[in-house]
Amino acid sequence: MPAEINITDKDIKYAESILLDADESFEDDKNERIDFIRNLETIDLHAVPGSGKTTALLAKLLILERKLPFEDGSGILVISHTNNAVDEIKNEIGEYCPKLFSYPNFIGTIQSFVNQYLAKPFFNQVTKEKISKINDNFYNERVENYYNNVLRDNFWLNKRANTLDFLQNIRFNENNMLISGINSKTDDFALKNTSGKTYRKLSKMKNILLNQGILCYDDAYYLANKYLKKYPEIKNLLQKRFSYIFVDEMQDMDIHQHNILEKIFYNNGNSKSIYQRIGDRNQAIYSGGTNFKLEEIWKSRENTLKITGSYRFSKNIATVLQNFALNSADIESIKSENTKIKPHLLIYNDYNSQCEVIQRFIRLINKFKTENEIPADYKYPIKAVSWITKKKEDNKITLPDYCPKFNKNNSNSKTEYTSLESYLINSKNNYKEIYNNLVNLLLKVLRIENVINIDNDRYYTKRSLFWYLKNNNKEQYENLKLKLYSWSTQIIKRKESELCEDIKDYLDDFLGIFGKEIDESNEFINKDPKKIIIEDEIDFDCHLCKINNNKIELGSVHSVKGETHTATLYLESFYQKDGSGENAKSYESQRLNKQFKNEKITDSDNKRTKKSARIAYVGFSRPTHLLAFAVHRDRYDKYLSGINEDIWEVIEV
Repeated sequence: MPAEINITDKDIKYAESILLDADESFEDDKNERIDFIRNLETIDLHAVPGSGKTTALLAKLLILERKLPFEDGSGILVISHTNNAVDEIKNEIGEYCPKLFSYPNFIGTIQSFVNQYLAKPFFNQVTKEKISKINDNFYNERVENYYNNVLRDNFWLNKRANTLDFLQNIRFNENNMLISGINSKTDDFALKNTSGKTYRKLSKMKNILLNQGILCYDDAYYLANKYLKKYPEIKNLLQKRFSYIFVDEMQDMDIHQHNILEKIFYNNGNSKSIYQRIGDRNQAIYSGGTNFKLEEIWKSRENTLKITGSYRFSKNIATVLQNFALNSADIESIKSENTKIKPHLLIYNDYNSQCEVIQRFIRLINKFKTENEIPADYKYPIKAVSWITKKKEDNKITLPDYCPKFNKNNSNSKTEYTSLESYLINSKNNYKEIYNNLVNLLLKVLRIENVINIDNDRYYTKRSLFWYLKNNNKEQYENLKLKLYSWSTQIIKRKESELCEDIKDYLDDFLGIFGKEIDESNEFINKDPKKIIIEDEIDFDCHLCKINNNKIELGSVHSVKGETHTATLYLESFYQKDGSGENAKSYESQRLNKQFKNEKITDSDNKRTKKSARIAYVGFSRPTHLLAFAVHRDRYDKYLSGINEDIWEVIEV
């Protein structure tokens, strides 16, 4: 442990000068953010949506960076769930924290931490070789090859409906027994006879891939746990290496990720490290695929801090939102300007669900803009979201029923072309899309040449590529930006053929940045192009879904987690079926009718009700001004009639 650190008022003012506007401060009536920034003990922080918890964490990191290097040579470990979250930290404070982003500190995803500090060292120690690849896609390809070449004639496997999925999902547990998925049990594995011929063949396949150093992401945790079991002193070494551990978005960690962090850095309360877990347990919508309840994954510490005030949404939205919180939450709005707009219920019928629900929402926004309740130059996007976005049959309403032109597979997909020139001739006449297409082309070349981001052992994304160049090769960073601008202009002028040779020439220099040259990508670079004809417009450019030529974005609730919107329309959708006949419940308005009527979730509510509440909580907590929920007339009459109209504004579509 380094010498005791005292965070002063001057330190906090320094962080405010970087992270906040001139008229803003971390101070408020409760000073919850300041309490967290000053705290350097092992704690949990539970924070409501829009509370500024990540900004408070960044403030703490900015302050700690000024105390580096620590006298004992230890460092700071910052872990988040996704690469985007890690990139956001780098983008926000990277230029102010050169020491924080270098040894002995580490900022990355839970996966990259496990890979670098546990899985790779153990594999090298056991085999004296390096791991070839930790990547699900690469691993799945090798499993498919093994099946085609070795297991294709196996009678038992060929009887299965989804043979390849079954094989690709096989894992080892800590006793080297086969399981289906990292958090499953041996009793649930399809083959019960562990000495049987097929079981032994599958175990052999798994061992062969492991010995070749071909791992899926889950296998890294398997090796990590083997390492800790064989060499328990590794825990002490990692605690000595990292004095402070901050885990952001803790609610998104799965059970195996949670357990390994607890094993190392909490160590039954005996850790030398300061270990802080940060998040909102009510927004845990990614761990529903496991067999574990969130309460089993993230049990609160005795020492827990809270941030209950939100800068994002109004008092009216806060009043509604707290009814959908599974973990009791005192949610309050601390916005400096609080809108008077009440949350709206939009009641639709069978004949007017398509397009007209969204149209009514648009008219509401225009009305509130006219009344200056929503600013004309609103800062955040306007979105319509739904839990289920895939089209279903038999009158089961999902997102495409509200907007027939919406197609999830098209709208969210990134087209990857088979040749360099295909990226050019298939570009649309839109500068932003052309620019992004060109970046995707460069990322494709990096993937083909197996250029890996050393920070997280994954392929580069647009954000991580630009961050790497900006911080490691400023000249090439500026050169690439100029190139992309020039190339985009040439495509708009339809000069693709001239441009193609220019890009080919540039690729030599581009790959040279990473110590590579054109090799595996040669075929892709020189292959004849193919014009792709898209029957349905990918971006569903529907004139009905626009406000002043700005398109309303449609998507899933999962896709907007962490976002802030000016207005959010939550469209109820069919999710499975509880019960039968008239009492069957499949929609949010059915399962959550008590919450809409101002009652809180209780422990006695069933599993599906709680899951629906989690999704609604995330969707309802996005908007700064207007929250609207669309409900069918039949379900409104049966479940929501008599709703408190002092809280909800009820209108017909």
